[in-house]
Amino acid sequence: MKLELFRPLTAIGRAGIAGVALLAGAAAFYLVAGVPLRAEVLALRAEVADARARLTGRLTPAERRDLQLSSFYSYFPQKDSTPLWLGKIYGAAKETGVTLASGEYELQRTKDMRLARYRISLPAQGSYDQVRRFIAAVLQEVPAAALEDVSLRREDIGSPELEARLRLTLYMDTGP
Repeated sequence: MKLELFRPLTAIGRAGIAGVALLAGAAAFYLVAGVPLRAEVLALRAEVADARARLTGRLTPAERRDLQLSSFYSYFPQKDSTPLWLGKIYGAAKETGVTLASGEYELQRTKDMRLARYRISLPAQGSYDQVRRFIAAVLQEVPAAALEDVSLRREDIGSPELEARLRLTLYMDTGP
């Protein structure tokens, strides 16, 4: 009698037994962890939808505008993080092989505006491809930067090196 109970197990071998055990473990894990988590995710989604409906219904137009405006300003980095963003610009130059000479930096702030403009004028040297990759890297790494002007100059037509003058503006949030 005892041998008959174990006969199917011996027929599938050790690999089969391991497979059946893994399937049983996966099913148990799904029942213990997966089902409650799915229910929790559905409950949280319903809660978020309910909060959104209540929030948009209760806000006055002025409050809604202020919420949208604060969301807009949250996109821009804080003014005190300028060294971090300049470091990313110089890091992009190093990665692309562009040589930057000393640039001109000017912070422009208007009393009525919360955004400050940090104007950066950079003389750069490198091949055309290097300068293009540098500009692309800066715009990718520093999302609050805008490229305002690029001027390129080559000493002679056969020279692989360019002299570039780049004017960037970094928009910074100065706070309320």
